[in-house]
Amino acid sequence: GKSASVSVCLSEHEPVDEGGLDFYKCEQKVVECGDIFTDEEIVLTHDVFCANNYWNATQEEKEELDRVNAAITLSGPSASIDCNGYSVRQIWTAPVSPPPKHARARDCIVSLLGAGSNDPFEPSPTRSYMRGFCSNYYQAGILLADGAKAINCKAEEFYDGFLIINGGELKKSEASGNTYGVAIQDVSGLRESIVSDVYTHDSFYGIEVRNVASSNAVILQEVTSRHNGGGMHLFGPNITVKDSTTSYNRMEGIFVGSGLYFWEPQGLYTTKVHFDGQVSSHNNYRHGIWFGSFGGWGDDPEYAEFTVKGDVSTYLNGDDGLSISSTPIHNITFTVEESGSLISCKNGGGGGGFFRRWGGPRHPVGVDIRNSMNEVSFIDEGTNGYTCDTTLEWGGGQGLPECVACQDACN
Repeated sequence: GKSASVSVCLSEHEPVDEGGLDFYKCEQKVVECGDIFTDEEIVLTHDVFCANNYWNATQEEKEELDRVNAAITLSGPSASIDCNGYSVRQIWTAPVSPPPKHARARDCIVSLLGAGSNDPFEPSPTRSYMRGFCSNYYQAGILLADGAKAINCKAEEFYDGFLIINGGELKKSEASGNTYGVAIQDVSGLRESIVSDVYTHDSFYGIEVRNVASSNAVILQEVTSRHNGGGMHLFGPNITVKDSTTSYNRMEGIFVGSGLYFWEPQGLYTTKVHFDGQVSSHNNYRHGIWFGSFGGWGDDPEYAEFTVKGDVSTYLNGDDGLSISSTPIHNITFTVEESGSLISCKNGGGGGGFFRRWGGPRHPVGVDIRNSMNEVSFIDEGTNGYTCDTTLEWGGGQGLPECVACQDACN
């Protein structure tokens, strides 16, 4: 059952300044964990703590828990939440039986969608594992569906800290201690998903985009993803990363592709990623930017297109700055537009060994740009669009860019 509640303000009014303090003059309402708001505006006035135990649920409740849920759900284009800096947090509860396997939500590495499934609202046979063994009674902290919006929020200790389904907007927020800090999935193709001015840390993956089935836009702007397992995992045909940084992650900064622990769709599909503004991926344990499949599991996109409109820099990563390692039947283009640049310098010489035991990189020495097992078209629409020192064609890979030397282009 539901165990936590908080007073929120349901209002269409603007905050007023009275006695030197900002507050909302509006109706107060007690909201329990698990409640759903459709086309309503809510404002938090306290932290929200949820401590439900999956093992205490009835069989009927467990069947319902095979579907997606959240501590707070907002649905519809007129729905919004302003958390005012307060947190939505899931409290770890020891299972009655069997004994606990994972101590924190960020350790719950399990795919929630079965083969052939493309609807996040459908039941999943693996959700019981996620809820029971990982103490994730609520899959998401805040779920934004069908155009809902959230601002000034913190989500902690969930499978998905923030989950955006079929379009929505998340701004000025923070996610920590989750399996996925922010997860985006769109099967409707009706609305774009926007994540801006968001900080993700101490999660398995900071950002995960699961938009394989939809061509609707996903925009990640002014996102900082640090000290996660991986910074960003991107999958979908219309993704823009703008003015964002991924750094000091224990795996790669930006991963484009699929793998054992992620949603793995069936059939042919396309991934297109556009880099705009200032994008940096540095000091990650593995690669700065990696296209491929995690440890050989999962499907690579049938077609992948990378476009650099702004300035992308990847440096001081343990393995490669830019690493392409998909199977050779796929078509890949990497284009630096006339106004753009890709600078990949001072990568390699660290990391790799620990993750190599997990089927990760098999390369003893990292390089600035690596092409493995594929024919890649590197296009430079301007002049000296690529900057790097070390490159490598490996395992049958064909195609490398012509680079300006790092010492000639940057200090």
